[in-house]
Amino acid sequence: MFFQQINQMMGQDTDLILTIRKTDENVLTVAVITKMNGLQDQAQHYITPFTATGIPEELDQGFTSALAQPVPKAQGLLTNMKQFEHQLEVAEANSKAAKAEKDKKEKEEKERKEKSDKFKKKAEEQIAAGKLGDAMVNLRQARLYANDLNKKKITLLLEDVQAKMCQGSLFGKTATGSSVTQQAVRPPASIDDTDNNEDDDDDENEEEDPYNEIIDFPEECRAKDICQNMTNQTLF
Repeated sequence: MFFQQINQMMGQDTDLILTIRKTDENVLTVAVITKMNGLQDQAQHYITPFTATGIPEELDQGFTSALAQPVPKAQGLLTNMKQFEHQLEVAEANSKAAKAEKDKKEKEEKERKEKSDKFKKKAEEQIAAGKLGDAMVNLRQARLYANDLNKKKITLLLEDVQAKMCQGSLFGKTATGSSVTQQAVRPPASIDDTDNNEDDDDDENEEEDPYNEIIDFPEECRAKDICQNMTNQTLF
């Protein structure tokens, strides 16, 4: 019966330590200490042990019933301590995980910033050297690793470099005025000093120019001339 009653009082992982001392010829003093296995909190050692003193017959009759209150109460206190320790461990683990995640994120951001700054610095050197095409490549790389704030600044710089590249390009300007075409200018004929020479030249040109006067072709020539017999249904 004793162990059956004790078993009903005890919970999982609970230790009951009984210390029995004979204080008189027929008197026994029994001290019961309740502990919990795995509990790290040193506060459990400050729980007052349950103590009962009496002759053996009295202890046989009332000892287990006397334990009915203090043991479960002490066990409940120890259970709360253990739950608190478990929650503390979970909180600490989460805190470490959160710190590790924060450190990892800060490290990644630092590395990205260093890469972005490196590409941006290289691009600025290339802009100063007039290598605008290479500068745009490095600016795009810098924007890839930059945070949101720096991305806006790099985008503006990219637009500025692109505008500089378009200066002087046929594709970078829009025509606003009418196009100007060059007309072929026939060089003026040489002017002779004397009018007589000019008249003689005109006469000679008129004689030599076959198109200066209209020549009527004979009928027999017209019949043989292909151009004279062409109809209106021509490509021209």
